[in-house]
Amino acid sequence: MVDYLRRLYESKITGILDLSNLSMWSLPEQVPELRNLVEMSIADNQIVHLPASIGQLSSLSTLWADHNQLSALPPSIGQLCQIQSMALDFNQLVTLPNQLGEMTSMVTLTLSNNLLKVLPSSLGNMQNLRKLDLTNNDLRSIPQTIGFLRLLAELYVSGNQLTTVPTTLGDCTSLKELDLHKNIMTAIPVEIGRLTKMRQLYLNSNCLKTLPASMGTLTLLQELNLAENPLTGLPTELGNIQKLKSLIVDSSAVSAVPGALDGDIKDGKQIDTEQDKQANGTELDGTGKVKTQEADGASVMESLQRMFHAKKSGFLDLSGMGLTDRKSVV
Repeated sequence: MVDYLRRLYESKITGILDLSNLSMWSLPEQVPELRNLVEMSIADNQIVHLPASIGQLSSLSTLWADHNQLSALPPSIGQLCQIQSMALDFNQLVTLPNQLGEMTSMVTLTLSNNLLKVLPSSLGNMQNLRKLDLTNNDLRSIPQTIGFLRLLAELYVSGNQLTTVPTTLGDCTSLKELDLHKNIMTAIPVEIGRLTKMRQLYLNSNCLKTLPASMGTLTLLQELNLAENPLTGLPTELGNIQKLKSLIVDSSAVSAVPGALDGDIKDGKQIDTEQDKQANGTELDGTGKVKTQEADGASVMESLQRMFHAKKSGFLDLSGMGLTDRKSVV
């Protein structure tokens, strides 16, 4: 109790209130009266709801409310128009109020590990948003209005139920990192090719059979993960990506890429112990063998680059590729 009162008293001087990890079930009545607060943490408690009076904290710029039991947010939260960073991860949120879009100063918003099924269309009003984390929710779709977030640089939507993303995502031209792994996506819109500032793209663990050729315009891409998809091939346009440092793709997806499989697949060797599994970081099937085989990314990219050049020049150079059967290639 003494510590709690001390924190409240100090906040009147510093503008910073830390009420984290105090086993609280509700926000203390005195808090909304602290109009000078700039930063507040109520993280790691058992808080089940926020009072409407929280909207009175008009100077608040940072709010940490993660690791609680919140199932909803009051509409008055939209009155916190000075907030630039808000963490609501690891709660029980099912929906978000439409007033969330009134928080137009927001730069970083994290909502991972909740129960969200839909997002309000007003999300598109947060035109200063740079980072949005929606990892591990139950989202079926992303609103078309996300295209208004022209400054968005990081978008994390892994571990949801997305089957695709809106075509308007192509308007988020500041995106540098996009994580869509562990969804049930069956298609990627061609508009993804407009995200020319992209550095990291994670599409692994989905249901993708094909990729749009427009991905070849992502020339600044450095990391691309396509593993654990039923891909039937790769577009040769990926060969236009010269800065790619890491490509992860299952061997089954590159069977038609010349030279990509000749001695370059990591062995699906027997791994006998749990210790070995952890040491190698590989996933095993029921027999103890590596569940999927990954092609060597460097060899795949070299092959795609040669094929992409051939499309433009009419000359296909397969020398030095270690091919054993050129007939199937030509």
